[in-house]
Amino acid sequence: MAVLKILRMGNPILARRAEDIMDISAPEVSRLIADMKETLQSEGGSGLAAPQVGVGLRLVVFRIPGRHRSITSAVHGDFRVLVNPVVEPLGKELEAGWEACLSVPGLVGEVWRYRAVRCRYYDETGALHTTDAQGFEARILQHECDHLDGVLYPHHIRSMHKLIYSSELHHQGAIA
Repeated sequence: MAVLKILRMGNPILARRAEDIMDISAPEVSRLIADMKETLQSEGGSGLAAPQVGVGLRLVVFRIPGRHRSITSAVHGDFRVLVNPVVEPLGKELEAGWEACLSVPGLVGEVWRYRAVRCRYYDETGALHTTDAQGFEARILQHECDHLDGVLYPHHIRSMHKLIYSSELHHQGAIA
């Protein structure tokens, strides 16, 4: 396993749509999953998409921090692996939340996302899953799957006044 270099906003790989994974059992896919888990553990983030480490494949690894863990997310353990995920909204309700990204270090932005989503994906064994998520988990799914389509969270910010340095988030009061 290895800690991989995380690409930053502006790298053209982050702006491209990632390709579907055709063979989940391929050794290079297993190695990439292990390396992405190690990278996420090392960096301390909540999620990581393959394009962020320079690989144009539809692969996401994420975890739900303890304070946001629901009964559903606790069942899946520390890391979840999503191969070829597809996310769709459940309803029209949106909510604002502050987001950060390993590819946009030092900044946070207020992003409006669907409160609840359904995600269909394969896990690392090739098993197909469908899961419904809301709140923080829904936000992570949308954020990470955006990476697979070449979209970073700043593209969703409605007002550039809501893109700030993470060290200044405490000034946002009750919104944060």
